[in-house]
Amino acid sequence: MEKDTIKKLLALKSLKGYGNAKLYEVLASKNNLEEFFQKAIQTNQITDNDLMKAEKIIEYCKKNSVKMISIYDSIYPSTLKKTSSPPMVLFARGNLELLSKPKIAIVGTRKSSKETLDWVYQKSKELSNEGFVIVSGGALGVDIYAHKGALDANGNTICVLGCGFENIYPKENRVLIESIGEKGLLLSEYSLGREVNRIGLIERNKITSGISDGVIIASTDIVGGSMNQYKISKSQKKTIICPSPSLNLEPNIGIKKIIKDGKVNVITSTKDILNSLKPKNLTLAVF
Repeated sequence: MEKDTIKKLLALKSLKGYGNAKLYEVLASKNNLEEFFQKAIQTNQITDNDLMKAEKIIEYCKKNSVKMISIYDSIYPSTLKKTSSPPMVLFARGNLELLSKPKIAIVGTRKSSKETLDWVYQKSKELSNEGFVIVSGGALGVDIYAHKGALDANGNTICVLGCGFENIYPKENRVLIESIGEKGLLLSEYSLGREVNRIGLIERNKITSGISDGVIIASTDIVGGSMNQYKISKSQKKTIICPSPSLNLEPNIGIKKIIKDGKVNVITSTKDILNSLKPKNLTLAVF
């Protein structure tokens, strides 16, 4: 991480009318950063206050073991960079090496049946044993069981947050999420002071699938966060995997709708999941 680069990128995030997609369009090449930054300074689009906020964020991260990854860093996930709106800066706490390992996201609705949560937990353990890093969003229900399965298998997990690290959401999962920062990796595009909101959760979903090689949607209703994750994963051209409705993993009304869309791999076993992903550097095991 180059402090000067990070400071400029953080300050540029305050530009009105510039979201992740537009900033990346302008700044995909680092060669454009200095000229664009200086122009924003000269036109008063970036103020001294913006620069002071950037410095404050950098100091906070330094004191609280939070690492900052710019889109120009070699460790920045290449799969995320290929999406349409990658964050210019990621905040991370934990093992950065996990970003370069094979990853699979497991997501689903908060209000899932016990059978669904048990299935998620078991599949997370099995995929961890196959060498995958399990990625999820730390939410109640499916997310937290995906994280637990990986941890209980002595595997690796990444929790992507839609808020700053000091405002962990949901509070019910705070202890487990903080432990992931010690045993795995916490990841967010948001820095200090950011509370969770709807936009933050949508952006979290973009990162969750963006850093992953495939996405398992374990359960979903017709509408909601999991269906949003499906649409994002589809737009990112990810390998999308759903359990067969024959497994009776409720709620699955949204799963049936996704399957009708014809853009997913329908599975009943871990072997099916591995075949869907076709990993080149992992040993295929049958469970």
